[in-house]
Amino acid sequence: MTIKMQRTKAWIILSKITFYFILFFITDIFFSNFILKKDYFSCYKTSENFYYLRNNCKAYERYASNSYKVITNNFGMRVLGKKISNDNKNNFFFVGDSQVYGIGLEYEDTFVGMLEKNYEGLNFYNLAVSSYSPTVYLYQINKFIKLLRPKKIFVLIDLGDIYEETYRWKRSFDNTPVLIDSKEESNKISKDKSFLKTFKKFKDKNFKGSQIISFHFRETFRTFKEKFFLFKNGKFNLQKKIISTEVGKITYQKMSKNKDINLMKINLENKILEISNLKQKYNFDLYLISLPYPETLEYGQNEFNWENFVLDLCNKSLCKKNINLFPNFLNRKNEEIDWANKYFINNDFHPNKNGHYLIYNEVKKYIIDN
Repeated sequence: MTIKMQRTKAWIILSKITFYFILFFITDIFFSNFILKKDYFSCYKTSENFYYLRNNCKAYERYASNSYKVITNNFGMRVLGKKISNDNKNNFFFVGDSQVYGIGLEYEDTFVGMLEKNYEGLNFYNLAVSSYSPTVYLYQINKFIKLLRPKKIFVLIDLGDIYEETYRWKRSFDNTPVLIDSKEESNKISKDKSFLKTFKKFKDKNFKGSQIISFHFRETFRTFKEKFFLFKNGKFNLQKKIISTEVGKITYQKMSKNKDINLMKINLENKILEISNLKQKYNFDLYLISLPYPETLEYGQNEFNWENFVLDLCNKSLCKKNINLFPNFLNRKNEEIDWANKYFINNDFHPNKNGHYLIYNEVKKYIIDN
C-alpha cells in the first residue's frame, strides 16, 4: 500500500470518527433539551432565599461515595413510591434534616422508608430536607398540618440544629424561612461572568446524556474497584479515627469566643416550643428524637451534654416521649471495634443502612398506640 493510500485511509477513518462524535453531540443536545427530565440529577428546587424538593420528582443524587435514587410525592416529600392511604387518622410526620431525609441512602434503607415499607395502612410523611433547622421544621409542619392532620409528629434533633438555627436560617417578615446572608452570596455568584462559568452552564444544559453515561460508568468502576480491593485485602474494615466537626466539638471542647452556646440553645428551644404549642389546636402527640454523632460517643459530653439538653427540651415542650438513641449506639460502640464504619456513612455523622435500622427499631415502638 502506497503512502498516499495510507493517508487517504487514515483520513477516511478520522472523518468517520469526527462524524460520529458530531452526531453524538447533536443527539445529546436534542436529548438534553427535549427528552430528558430537568430533574434527572436532583429534585432540589432553589430560589434566592430558600430550597425545597420538587413535587413528583425522580432523580439521582450522590453523597460521599454513594449514589442513590430520590422519589418525591405530590407534596415534595421523599417516598418509596407506593400509594398513600386516604385515611387521615393514620398520618405520621417525620421532621428533621439530612438524617431524616436519608442522605446517601436508598429510601428503603432509611428508618422512615423502613416504616413506610413495613406498616401497611399508615401514612409516613417525611418533611425533612438536608441542612434544614427548627425554623424550617416549624414552617414545614404549618404548611401541611391543616391538610394532613398528623396523629403523631416525630422531630429528630441533631447537633447540627443548634448551630444552623442561629447561623443558617432566620424567619422573614412573613414568617417564611430564609437563608442568612443568601442575598450577599447570590450577588457574589451573579458577578462571576467568567468564560469557565459560561461554558459550564452550556455544558450542563446541553450535554446531559454524556453526564449520565459518565455518571454510571464511574459508579460501575467504583463498585468494581471496591469489590476488588476488599477481595485482594481480605477483611478491610478496620476502625478509622473518629472525625471531628465544628458543631460536634461543643460537647467535649470549650466553645470559641465568637460562638454563643447560650444563644444557640435558646433559639433552638424557642422553635421546639412553638411546634409544641400547635398540639392543643391540632391534637397530635409530639416525640423528640436525639441522635448522637460518632465523636460525641467517642469523646464524651463533658462540656455540653446533648442528651440532657434534649431530655430537658422534651420536658419543657411536654413531648410524649424523648426517644434517646444514645444508649443503643453506645452499646454498639462498646461491643464492636469497627462500630463507626458499621453504623455511619464513611465514618461521618450520617447513619448508614445499619445505623438507620437501629433508629427504626427504636422509633417503631411508638408508632402503634404508644
